[in-house]
Amino acid sequence: MNQDINRRTFLRALTASSIARSFPGIPNRNPVQGGNKRKNAPSKRDSTLYDRPGWCSHAWYHRVEADGTILVPIQSCDMRFPYGDFIRTETDDLVLSSSDNGRSWSTLQDLSLTAFPWGCYGLAGRTSSGTLISIVCADYFVPAEERKAHLERYGLSEFYTPHTEWLYRPWPIEMADTLRKQGMYVFSGDEGSGRMVFSLLNYCCRISRDNGKTWTRKPIKGLPFFSNEAGSFRNTIVTQKGVWLASVFGTPNPNRDPAPIDGFGSPKMPIGSYALRSKDQGTSWTLHPIGYDASGEHSFDETALLQLPSGRILAMLRHSGFTDPKQRDITLFQCHSDDDGETWSTPASS
Repeated sequence: MNQDINRRTFLRALTASSIARSFPGIPNRNPVQGGNKRKNAPSKRDSTLYDRPGWCSHAWYHRVEADGTILVPIQSCDMRFPYGDFIRTETDDLVLSSSDNGRSWSTLQDLSLTAFPWGCYGLAGRTSSGTLISIVCADYFVPAEERKAHLERYGLSEFYTPHTEWLYRPWPIEMADTLRKQGMYVFSGDEGSGRMVFSLLNYCCRISRDNGKTWTRKPIKGLPFFSNEAGSFRNTIVTQKGVWLASVFGTPNPNRDPAPIDGFGSPKMPIGSYALRSKDQGTSWTLHPIGYDASGEHSFDETALLQLPSGRILAMLRHSGFTDPKQRDITLFQCHSDDDGETWSTPASS
């Protein structure tokens, strides 16, 4: 067996060999199984809601409207072109909708539900006045003309399409050492097609006052330097006292020391989880540690926040532990804050 096979290679092989079409219940063509013709059919747990041969499609979350309608945003990208965690070049996002408790589904376009990085980062919170706010990786919302100019400047224009988007900023692979010397951690993978490496830096705040139809964006400045940093993994929350709060994560590097070649999320380069907090409706922001272990025994990222009726904020942290050299501990950790995210209890295994 070829030991170098990766996720994308496997999925391409699966599509090419038409294995997917050999299983009952997976439609040969796009996309919604059942449609309006099956309104009275019983629901099934194993029903295929959406399948588009040759495309990678993710359903990261769902929403139930006041009238019971179920909405499932789908982020979909063509696997013939670079795609994955770093960059997506050919995209076609949509929303599945069901008004009969999931028995049948139809499709619609709704940017207010799909305009989030990779379907799950920076989901919006809502203020008491109805304003939507979210914290996201800054590069995800770089204007199209700026993306094009960046790729052209660095000899990567072949990766630009009108649909190109990235969560991580692409750079020519020849620049990797230079970026590391500047303190940036450099990511690489098959999304780079052997031509690119990627950085993950900076946040921006997005605000919508028309229920997600249009957004304004404001970069967040003045925070300590991190070798890598990712915006809110799930939803930004508005606390009972009106504080805007989002979980972010990354590796602090205040002295801009050269970044290692590898080791992201390992004892060599542990990740920390932080609360990004604003008391003045996004005018200024402060950063507060939720969980960071500089010793490298614990690494924390992709934290979800929830405020309880008591006012306490609960945090659930994805954790990688390295206290046992023979086995990595991947249990979830949790902690809490009783002062609107300013200070946090010590994370503990949940």
